[in-house]
Amino acid sequence: MQKINYSLSGLGGIAKTHLMGLKNLEMLELSINFKVNLSTLATTHPDRKRELAQEIGFDSIVDGFDKLLEKEVDMVDLCTPNFLHAEEIIKAAAAEKHIYCEKPLALNLDEAEEIMEAVKGRNIKHQMGFVFRFAPAVAYAHALLKNKVIGEVQFAKVEYYHSRYLNAEVPISWRLKKESSGGGALVDLGSHMIDLSRFLLGELESLSAWTKTFVKKRKIAEGSLKKVDVDDWVMLMLDFASGAKGTIEASRVSPGNEGFRFHIFGDRGAVHIDSEEIEKPKLFDQRPKEIEITEEMIAGDQFLNQLLKFYPGSKLSQGMMVDLHLLSLIFFFDSIVKGENNPGVPTFEAGYQAQKIMESAYQSAANGGKKIKIK
Repeated sequence: MQKINYSLSGLGGIAKTHLMGLKNLEMLELSINFKVNLSTLATTHPDRKRELAQEIGFDSIVDGFDKLLEKEVDMVDLCTPNFLHAEEIIKAAAAEKHIYCEKPLALNLDEAEEIMEAVKGRNIKHQMGFVFRFAPAVAYAHALLKNKVIGEVQFAKVEYYHSRYLNAEVPISWRLKKESSGGGALVDLGSHMIDLSRFLLGELESLSAWTKTFVKKRKIAEGSLKKVDVDDWVMLMLDFASGAKGTIEASRVSPGNEGFRFHIFGDRGAVHIDSEEIEKPKLFDQRPKEIEITEEMIAGDQFLNQLLKFYPGSKLSQGMMVDLHLLSLIFFFDSIVKGENNPGVPTFEAGYQAQKIMESAYQSAANGGKKIKIK
């Protein structure tokens, strides 16, 4: 069994989600071909977080990313703010480390292109944290669509709602500044749905977009107000290369009905994915009547078959988000050991394509919803 010396950059909320899954990996008793060693943590607050990091099980704690790369590590898990992604990826690639990165890939398309150039031709594996691909309902839908169970897709409706930023008392943070986040609801939530749209429905040809900032000023540390320059809400209208149409709505100011839903309508039925029922999608025929998903309908989908080997049963679930992040990391580690990417994983190419679409969306929104052709 191959040992993977794991390193982590950042110990914020999403990093803890990763670690909750990794710490319990052995108890799931999965048929995996690797063992994860928590080697090195890089944090800007080593003194404050040293005790926690040691209790988690890290061999060493360092105060900078450069020092992390000097350690004997096989891969880096980037859970740092968006504005650090490009710098850390480029350094890790130069050091020939495998790289797992939370979304988005970069702050903007220029940085994304620099990243793609940095990893080009290197013998390293890279993967984005587009974890919703690893939801069983999404994987089942992927198989159903590939086997054309609902015929030719005609249109899709996608929504992803959160509510935290409706509260005007939530202060300014890096997520609410364009210079450090790259954008608002579109980047934070919409990037996930853009990736799912490409994964399930194929490439985009063009789009129109509209954004809105509802809470226009927020408090900063000193108590004064600062203008918010990122979006609270975004709507995309999509044209797919297949001829299908679609919409994506993402909001961080929508209380109630939180989570994501992905509705796909074909000429012979429909598939509905709901994050509240993440185990399986609902399938409808033309009548319309809900029908059972059979083995024949999902036959031959390698991504689904691989995912079902690793997805924990209900008694061992740690909650949807921990489960999905762990599955994504398992696929990444497995790719490292095999020396080739597992089918269906979102490599940095997926992150680059999402970046390109987001940039086009912001360009469209700045021009009143003008249709933009995706290059």
